[in-house]
Amino acid sequence: MTTPLNLSSSADAAVMALPLRPEDPVSWALVIKIMLVLVILLAITFVVLRWYSNKSRVGNDAGVASDALACTAVLRLSPKTRVYRVRSGSFEALVTETSHGSSVTVLPIITPSAEKEYSA
Repeated sequence: MTTPLNLSSSADAAVMALPLRPEDPVSWALVIKIMLVLVILLAITFVVLRWYSNKSRVGNDAGVASDALACTAVLRLSPKTRVYRVRSGSFEALVTETSHGSSVTVLPIITPSAEKEYSA
């Protein structure tokens, strides 16, 4: 049978007390250094991606300016359906936009001689 512990003296209590854990080895200075390194790496990544996007865009600007699309008419068929008439220098198309998706219908180019045939 075990005897109950008597902790009446302070010497016995000091021997029986649990040792305190040492302070956490991660200091605030280390946390701040890690955050600064992460911010610098993020800034470098941002600058590199921005440079790459500008570099790849330089060659494409000349082709886009000559074939710019222009929306000439918009027709709202229902609250969720719209039809856009889009014109470019070389073609004309209808773009139908619905809640389920979009479709493009290229319209035939009508020449002035063909207009006379249709009107007759």
